[in-house]
Amino acid sequence: NTDARYGLPNPLRELGERGSAMLYWPAWLSMVEWDDLERNELIRVGRLGETVDFGKLPVQLQTPQMAEYVGASATVAPSFEVCGSPGEVANEPRLGHRYSVWAYGEDDHTPGREADGQEDYMENHKRMVWYTIALESADQLRQRTAWALAQILVLSEVDVGKQEEVEVWTSYYDIFTRHAFGNFRDVLREVTYSPLMGSYL
Repeated sequence: NTDARYGLPNPLRELGERGSAMLYWPAWLSMVEWDDLERNELIRVGRLGETVDFGKLPVQLQTPQMAEYVGASATVAPSFEVCGSPGEVANEPRLGHRYSVWAYGEDDHTPGREADGQEDYMENHKRMVWYTIALESADQLRQRTAWALAQILVLSEVDVGKQEEVEVWTSYYDIFTRHAFGNFRDVLREVTYSPLMGSYL
């Protein structure tokens, strides 16, 4: 951080080491730097004296250490998938899908930010899912066939206007993955009944 670069004490680290909830902004830092810090790096959790539910904390703060510190315990209520795609499974963070990281522009990341704090935009989530499956899946021939089918029966984000809705886009693409080695008539039937294609047409 800037303070460390100039040999100044880190006010946020000092705050944590003191065990206080009061941040004294150093006189040598301008309010412009506070605005930058607040906009880019500080995560709002709550106000002094408030009770905050661990489950409502930002994902970056829901670490095992924080859970242990505040005495949070996991409780899983019985549930079932209501409207999942055929063959859909839950995300498994232990398999490496923990962070909302998206490489954008010419930079892979924002310098000075940890991997789990990178910028990420909702409209990129479907791409993140697609890249992971298309590039890491063991059935590469199926993935390439699905891609070819998707180039024939196309949709446009611009015309549909559902850029941030991940589930509808991944469900649509799953049609091609499911029927990559099947009958083209089955592909046409599912595409015809797809809500996304209905909106597009």
